[in-house]
Amino acid sequence: MILKDKGYFNLAKKLIDGARKEILISQFKIDSCGVAGKSLVNQLLVTHTSKAEKGIKVKVLLDCILPLRGRSANNAFIAAWLRKRKVEVKYLARNRCQHSKILEVDGEHVVIGSHNWTVNSLSRNSEISIYLTDEETIRDIKMLYEHEYGSGISYEAGAIGAVGARQ
Repeated sequence: MILKDKGYFNLAKKLIDGARKEILISQFKIDSCGVAGKSLVNQLLVTHTSKAEKGIKVKVLLDCILPLRGRSANNAFIAAWLRKRKVEVKYLARNRCQHSKILEVDGEHVVIGSHNWTVNSLSRNSEISIYLTDEETIRDIKMLYEHEYGSGISYEAGAIGAVGARQ
C-alpha cells in the first residue's frame, strides 16, 4: 500500500496503537516542537512512549549525534526525552547519515519511505512511504535494522560526545 502525505501518520498511529511486542523506528530526524501539544509528531511520540512504559520493546535509531547542531540537536533532545520513557535509543555509527525511515511493528508490519517524524514531513511536505506485510521482506528489513542498531552508538556514549562537542 502506498502512503501519501498524512496517510503515513494515520497508518503509523494505528500500527503503534496496536503493537503487542515491539516497535522499531529508524529516523533521520525527529522534531518534537517541544514534545507538547497535539502536533502529529507529538501524537506519534506519546503513543509509542506509552507502549514502552507498558513494557513493549521500543527501539529508535537516529542520525549521528555530532556535530551538535541542526538535526543533531533536535535528535539529542528527543533521545533524552525518549530515554526517560524507557525507549532504547542509539545513533547510527561512524558518523553516517541515517536516511532510512523505517517503522516496524511486531515483525508483521513495516512502513518504509521518505517520512521523517517532523511537522513539515507529516503536515506540509510531499512525502511517500510504502506499507509492507510480506513476511520475507519484513524479516530482511528487520535484520538490516538490527544490524545497524547493534553497531550503533549508545545513547549514553552519544550524550557524552554531545557534551564534549558543546565545550
